[in-house]
Amino acid sequence: MLDREREALQLYSRLCGGETDTPFTGVVGITGNGKTALVQAAARQYGWRFPDGVAYFSMRSEFSPTLIRDLFGGDQTARQNADSPRETALWLSKGRHLLIFDDLEEASADTVGEVISLLAAWDTSLGGRAILVSHTHRPELQAIVGPNWLTVGQLPEDAARTLLVSCLGGRDEASRIVGPDLPEVTQLCFWHPKTIESAAALLQLGQRWEDLRDDLAKLSGQGPLGVNDEIMGRVLERLEQRVPIVRDLLDAWSVFGDRCHEMSWRVVAAGSSQSVAGLRSFHNAALTNCRAPA
Repeated sequence: MLDREREALQLYSRLCGGETDTPFTGVVGITGNGKTALVQAAARQYGWRFPDGVAYFSMRSEFSPTLIRDLFGGDQTARQNADSPRETALWLSKGRHLLIFDDLEEASADTVGEVISLLAAWDTSLGGRAILVSHTHRPELQAIVGPNWLTVGQLPEDAARTLLVSCLGGRDEASRIVGPDLPEVTQLCFWHPKTIESAAALLQLGQRWEDLRDDLAKLSGQGPLGVNDEIMGRVLERLEQRVPIVRDLLDAWSVFGDRCHEMSWRVVAAGSSQSVAGLRSFHNAALTNCRAPA
């Protein structure tokens, strides 16, 4: 989890410890700081504390309380009757579940209202918990979360350098590409994980570090998200100019990863002996997916 031990321990104490103001934890931080990675890692690490099940929901997709029963199973008649947040909450109250609601900044007011109604009616005395993940504090969630907010900020410097080295293919390759300037790369990327990954993708696609350094310095006033958007655009331009072989797509995984459909990435991960024409067709579809609204 790249030196997120402090945040992981804080999350553990709120999920599994007795000293908490509310059973519901809010996790906030700007795009690309690793909020989703943190809560998913916590779910894997501490999921055994929730023997009745762990469920993850992205609010980028349609949500209704009945999805919870569908995920956890149960008899069909009971699921058909669980058509309201209150009825689903009563069912959850009989066990010890962990629910994760991600991308809440994308949710409509009505959907957030359903989530709040569900949590407000949920008797968590058996140990049930929920994590609510968003870019910023949504005022509607304050009454549910109370003071139980956890902010995921920039990476520590050592962790940021470790991430960059990993993205560039190891210490030897990183030394070849950027020389002794690893600390400067991560600083110019604001120690922001997604921006570091995007910069590494651009460097692997042939961008000279000396040129990228000057550009990053000029873009610094835009903040990490503005810089990442600019770097992402350059990666896409370079890919469009090349024959989109699998290696190039994998090098730029961080750019596509959050935006392309899972099945598209299964094609890439399969590696493959596909024809150039087939790869070009896939690559064009991937670019279309990336440019579509999230």
